[in-house]
Amino acid sequence: MVAHLNYCITGHCMNSGASDVRHPKARPLIISLAACSAYVVLLCIFFDPRWETNDDVAMSMVAHGYGLAAYGSPQIVFSNVIWGVIVRTVPSIGGVFGYSLAMLGAITLAASAILYFLVRLGAGYAVGLLVVALILLRPVLQAQFTVTAGLLTAAAVLGVCVYHRTGSTFSLVASAVLALLGFLVRNLEFAVVALVALPILPWGMLWKDRKLQVAAAALVSGMVGVTWIDQFAYSGSEWNYFWELNLARAPFTDFGVAGRLLEAPEIMARHGMSRNDVELLKHYFFADRQLADPARLRAVLADLAPVAVKSYSFESGLDSLRSIFDSRILAPLVAAMVLLLLAFERRTIVSWIISVAVIFALGMAGRHGILRVYIPMFMLLLFIPFLSGRLTSGGRKAAMLVVLVIACLVNAKVLIAESRANSRDIAAATVLGPVPAEPVVVWGGAFPFEISFPLFPGQSNSRNLKMFGLGVFTWAPFSVAVAEENAGRGLVSRLRSGEGILLVADAEQKELLSPYCAEHFGGQLKLEEKTTMLTTILKVTCVEAATKQAN
Repeated sequence: MVAHLNYCITGHCMNSGASDVRHPKARPLIISLAACSAYVVLLCIFFDPRWETNDDVAMSMVAHGYGLAAYGSPQIVFSNVIWGVIVRTVPSIGGVFGYSLAMLGAITLAASAILYFLVRLGAGYAVGLLVVALILLRPVLQAQFTVTAGLLTAAAVLGVCVYHRTGSTFSLVASAVLALLGFLVRNLEFAVVALVALPILPWGMLWKDRKLQVAAAALVSGMVGVTWIDQFAYSGSEWNYFWELNLARAPFTDFGVAGRLLEAPEIMARHGMSRNDVELLKHYFFADRQLADPARLRAVLADLAPVAVKSYSFESGLDSLRSIFDSRILAPLVAAMVLLLLAFERRTIVSWIISVAVIFALGMAGRHGILRVYIPMFMLLLFIPFLSGRLTSGGRKAAMLVVLVIACLVNAKVLIAESRANSRDIAAATVLGPVPAEPVVVWGGAFPFEISFPLFPGQSNSRNLKMFGLGVFTWAPFSVAVAEENAGRGLVSRLRSGEGILLVADAEQKELLSPYCAEHFGGQLKLEEKTTMLTTILKVTCVEAATKQAN
């Protein structure tokens, strides 16, 4: 009977003598689903949702076989392959791909669960709706799979706390489903949010309550199972080079090691690498397999280890902490801090300490300022004060309502201004002329993926553009790059031929190609403006190399 008699998050127990606490409350459940669904639909009607980063654009391309993907595949790499199957199963509606619909559906499900759980905890509809209004704007208007995964996980944590208080079996089952979904969408973000949640989870109850034990065992088994399925999906020989390169290049592209290598010319010389070679790798130029050689990169990393360890700096960790005061997330962050003060409680403080430690550690590892990783942690920290029961009445409730209203208004002002600017950009980006029939090499940030491929594409024909992507997916089996390489039209061979390549790149990337042509092929780079869509497409040829080959 412990499951529905005791709630000890504040250090004392509360009775809940109602006989129906184990069952879902139909009215708040229906209201929560209806309210959050309506909110998401209205946001999509009045604004133009876009992806925050090009990661989701790339995964949508892979799932549905357009852009940089030669064919559709559930192996979307950044999310579990089971999530890839789900998004491919969701039918396209009105030209909106299943990936977009599945992501919006997951966001709506998480928000509905959060509202329902807050109401069950006694926060009330007014407070619950304010919280949802505060947290839901960015995940919908600037969708990003890491944030969605964290939102699902935070909702699952809240559901476990509801079970702890009420004994509601429905809340427990819902929490397990939400947690597994969060793990499928982004397992690393699931781990981060779960880590922050550790102090508030009912560990004492876990040793006594059979249902909680079964739910925990089912969740762990599910995570182990989908992880095994994911690993099996990528176990084919066609994935070998992709994974070898992905593991070897990550320190150079993601964790600042390339910068340290540029400060060690003797190590570059020892491994036959020029400064330009390192810059190319730093900027995801992996089309040349001699340059992007996993064995050499591992050897360089081992040689560089005494120098590279300096990249794990205290100052970088401090930079990471400073980055959380970004205006884009300042309103929910400040609201969470004020609610912490209003419902001061030891376990909440421990969760804050863990979140600060995580942000600092990521900064020390060279991954500072990654707001999409931080946002779900702040969402969870915003929910935690409601578990104490100290914000349900009196002056604290009034202060909490004032804080939430102000935070909602400030957050809405920032995001609506951003969204209106995005709408203007999307309107321009999705009106394109004829696209080239041959693949275009897309490198760097010159091509605006996020606004060219919004969640709702309208009449855009940008999906007809074939992309030879220079990035993480270059050597993935589904990529246009691999298809072109297998057909004898790889980037290096075309660059050295009279045919050349069509290229979209920003100024920094373009400057790296001329030394590459000279150092590796003894050639001279020729640039010719070919056509213009959203950005200039260049025809690029390593002309002297082409002449030598012809002779």
